[in-house]
Amino acid sequence: MIDNIRITNFKSILDIELPLSTLNIFVGDNKSGKTNILDAISLSTASSNFLLTDDLIKNCSIENYSPDILYPNFDNIDKDKILLNNTFVFGEDILLISLYYDPETQTWKNGWEKIEILKEKFKETKEKGPQNISEEEFKLATKQAQKIIKEFENKIKTFIENHKKLQFQFFNFSFDESKVDIPNNYNKLSPIGKNGEGLFNYLKDIQKQPLRKLLIKEIAGLITYLNCYENKKEIKDTLTKLYKKGNINEIVNFFEQQRDNKKFMATMFYMTILVSDEVPHFFAIENMEEIFTPNECKSIIKQLAEIAVEIKKQIIVTLKNINIIKDFDLDDKTYSLLSIYRNKDGVTNVKEILTQIDKNFKYDIWMKKFFE
Repeated sequence: MIDNIRITNFKSILDIELPLSTLNIFVGDNKSGKTNILDAISLSTASSNFLLTDDLIKNCSIENYSPDILYPNFDNIDKDKILLNNTFVFGEDILLISLYYDPETQTWKNGWEKIEILKEKFKETKEKGPQNISEEEFKLATKQAQKIIKEFENKIKTFIENHKKLQFQFFNFSFDESKVDIPNNYNKLSPIGKNGEGLFNYLKDIQKQPLRKLLIKEIAGLITYLNCYENKKEIKDTLTKLYKKGNINEIVNFFEQQRDNKKFMATMFYMTILVSDEVPHFFAIENMEEIFTPNECKSIIKQLAEIAVEIKKQIIVTLKNINIIKDFDLDDKTYSLLSIYRNKDGVTNVKEILTQIDKNFKYDIWMKKFFE
């Protein structure tokens, strides 16, 4: 599990730290920087997997990835330096991920790829021989350069070994019923799709696989624990019967019949990405509030947390309404509650919510007291 992430030099972010747990709730107004944080993580993981192609970057949550958009637009920022330099802490393991824009090729590259530039420059310098320095000074400089390159190569080797061990990936999901089953519009890194585009194709595919089809039964069972959809009693009773009967085909057919039930579809989507073995162990869910009431969001978040602990997944949920978390137990280490906001200069800041929120609080007064 990732214990901490540090993000520097990206969009509205100059330098922030995110203390994480199993279920992480980012609360903040629109344009506070919540999505910028998810974009930074998405771009970092694409970079760490050496997948910085146009298509793959577009399939993160980032839609415009030109340097002018991704560089922080604040004073005293050196745009010739590395764009994004993130630190991910997994217990005793640390994964450093850097990203920079190469103006010559007009592409984004993993910071570790700079070793090739260093090696090429070293080769050119060595071939030219001493320039305005003595032979002895040139030999000393050559030896120092070789040492730097060797250290850099060792760091790359460590990075690749740690990355392979940690299997680090991150997806960002946001359900949109209007996009379900649009075949050419989904995240190529996830068969389920960022917005649910491949949801039914995914379920039909695993329905045909004997070793995986029980996943559908598991999804149905999880949905019965929630009461966050239309005609909930009738649906819950039907699903419970189908679950006990265990006929996978009937369950999938029932799912299909609920296409017009937005809340049910969203619930099914969340449970599918949670238990799917083709979704990374670390992912985010956005825009839950656009579908569910505050109490329903609270119920879903607590259910997601309970299951995530069991199956060892880690989730970020973004919210705007702080009322949803006002009675969460701050002593429960399952949760990390973080408030995301911009200061007077427009820079995104993060504060961990460590003080219990009064159930009768006034939002504006609480926010003013909290951030002063």
